[in-house]
Amino acid sequence: MLSTLAAVIDMKVTIEAIKKFYDAKPFVPFEMHLADGRVFPVEHREFLALTSTGRTLAVTQPGEDGFDILDVRLVASLHVKSGSAMIGGE
Repeated sequence: MLSTLAAVIDMKVTIEAIKKFYDAKPFVPFEMHLADGRVFPVEHREFLALTSTGRTLAVTQPGEDGFDILDVRLVASLHVKSGSAMIGGE
């Protein structure tokens, strides 16, 4: 099943780690921190699209018309937004 947040952050950020956040039930808002310092909040799973190859993803923000396409290899860390529950309910 789902790991705790600490276990996800300690591992290399892969598409599998991102999917753990994406598939969490209930969904827990999180942030993707890129190696260049940019931060992309994911308020709900509908704002994130994963490619079948696992190399790229698209993220959009509520109230915006556009989206950003990101290389998964540039995601340095994943963080649960402050005040949210832990992944896996622990």
